[in-house]
Amino acid sequence: MKLYRDQDGVARAEADSPQVLLAEFLASDIQGDTVMVAHVISLCLKGQGELTGNAFSFELSEGQVNLENLFTEEAAQYPVEQVLLSLQKWQKFIQCSG
Repeated sequence: MKLYRDQDGVARAEADSPQVLLAEFLASDIQGDTVMVAHVISLCLKGQGELTGNAFSFELSEGQVNLENLFTEEAAQYPVEQVLLSLQKWQKFIQCSG
């Protein structure tokens, strides 16, 4: 997954399949919000929880995270460990590059 800031300084994430929706979730729903990323990390560490953001629903249960785009209804499932690692990288990125 590629993390970068665009010409306006907005945090962005890009990825190839199968991580496309995860990258979109980070950029559209977490954005540069350090409180939000910490909250979602805490959900992953608890192993359960759900939230609805700007463009995605996030549901975590039984070690899997289900992400669904609220507009396109495209969905993907990821192991919680993969999501947690991506969130931690995103957290470090937005804290260090902001």
